[in-house]
Amino acid sequence: MASDLSQKVTAIIKTFERKDCLDNLIRSIKKYYPDLPIIVVDDSKNPVPRDDVEYHILPFDSGVSKGRNFLVNQVKTPYVLILDDDYEFIHETKIEKFVDVLENSTIDLVGGRWVMYDKNREKYRIHSYHGKLIIEDNVMYHTKNSNGKEYGYKLYDIIHQFYLARTETMKNHPWDEGQKVNDHIDFFLNYKDTLKIALHPEVFIYHNKYRDELYSKFRNRQSIYRPKYYQKHGFAERKRVKSHWQSPRKVMHFLSKETINRFRLKE
Repeated sequence: MASDLSQKVTAIIKTFERKDCLDNLIRSIKKYYPDLPIIVVDDSKNPVPRDDVEYHILPFDSGVSKGRNFLVNQVKTPYVLILDDDYEFIHETKIEKFVDVLENSTIDLVGGRWVMYDKNREKYRIHSYHGKLIIEDNVMYHTKNSNGKEYGYKLYDIIHQFYLARTETMKNHPWDEGQKVNDHIDFFLNYKDTLKIALHPEVFIYHNKYRDELYSKFRNRQSIYRPKYYQKHGFAERKRVKSHWQSPRKVMHFLSKETINRFRLKE
């Protein structure tokens, strides 16, 4: 299946000032899917070219939205896998499960959940972002509700930026290049009424969140870019109705012993 996957799926990675994270992600992809096409675009100040993937450079601080639009336009396979550069594939990162959903449904995007360190609880837990985005009385509420089910999978307005989509769908639904950062919610609000977005309950990836001082300087520009998409979509405040964190207890039956032991996940 892994070799067949290489004819169907291309992984795309927009990276900025996180070479070690990128190294780790690419190494993990090649561990599980050695033949999977990978395209990287780098808008770091001093990018370091590499020859183990298809590698492109954009002008410094072009932004994540411009970078992802550029990447999608390089893809030749029917499906594209959207990844952040601080991810790591684990045993449960089963891309073939995503492919199966798209090949047997009219769902447009299908994504998974994160294994991630919870600083407040001081342990690894499951992090989800799926839910509905409801704008009422100048407030956008991010709830955990679904939009029902299709083909056995729950549909949502938003999921993590770890998902598989039809390449043509992404070409026809680009990111707003005015959003150099804070692109996530903006993208899903742009297309919440036009795309069918599903969560696959059995697929996970490790989010190895890392931000050094240089990266944080450019990433933490919420005061500039958050008001832009707030104004565009007609609200002034965002509220999360429920926590995005989940206890591993609810998903242990989906996880391998390798993952449970590595991240010390407990019921």
